[in-house]
Amino acid sequence: MTEGILLRQLQTDASLSDYDILVIDEVHERHLFTDFIMGIIKCLITQRKDLKVILMSATINIELFSNYFDHCPVVKVRKIIEKMIQLISLI
Repeated sequence: MTEGILLRQLQTDASLSDYDILVIDEVHERHLFTDFIMGIIKCLITQRKDLKVILMSATINIELFSNYFDHCPVVKVRKIIEKMIQLISLI
């Protein structure tokens, strides 16, 4: 879903109770909507321990986002992506 749709969902369900996992891609492309959503997500994860959040970006500032989310765990998948790209190029 897009950021706009997520914001619309928040208007009707502030806890996003229909969702267990939020995946935010290209999080490095910071603008007003993204920054606003990051603030909401930070509040939500303190209220909903079951909510999982995945932030993705090829050029993410890992320390910035990890620190913002109380030093959350970071998983780097560079090798996996390289292998996927190699496999796709073989097809």
